[in-house]
Amino acid sequence: MRSRTRGAELRAINDTCQGVTSCYGHPFLHWRNSMSLSENKDLARRAIGLWTQGSKESLEQIFGSDYVNHQHHHPDRAEAIRGLDAWRQFITTFHEAFPDFEDRIVAQIAKGDMVATQFVSTGTQKGEMMGIPATGRRASWTGIVIDRVANGKIAESWANWDMFGMLQQLRAVKAPK
Repeated sequence: MRSRTRGAELRAINDTCQGVTSCYGHPFLHWRNSMSLSENKDLARRAIGLWTQGSKESLEQIFGSDYVNHQHHHPDRAEAIRGLDAWRQFITTFHEAFPDFEDRIVAQIAKGDMVATQFVSTGTQKGEMMGIPATGRRASWTGIVIDRVANGKIAESWANWDMFGMLQQLRAVKAPK
């Protein structure tokens, strides 16, 4: 009889812990991700939409106040972008370089509090970026961003995109032979 009770208890814990970042196998949770996977994916889509539009007014609705964006390979920033003011500035700078910039979402996968979004970016470089003067050339590149959702907002993102491919199309670097 004891094993039956334990089995029912484990099933209840498993049901309770669905979609939770840290459950520790305990039925009494101190924190729970109340958003569903589809809501998390929708939040990530809305974030891409704001980024595409260059909109900075609604950031507080989508990103947490302590938001961190890891653009680890971006030459203008060796460190992560921390806070909404820094994120606003990054968006402004990028859209000054690519005013017609747009992202198209290719695929999304969500698990727990994480959402991975694959995208294709396109834009014409009409302003300076990363020390490269405006080229007037149109470029297209692929990338993936992984967002971590906490308390109904994106708390952290890891972005990785094909910077070398973009720079080749802008003729800022030569293609290998």
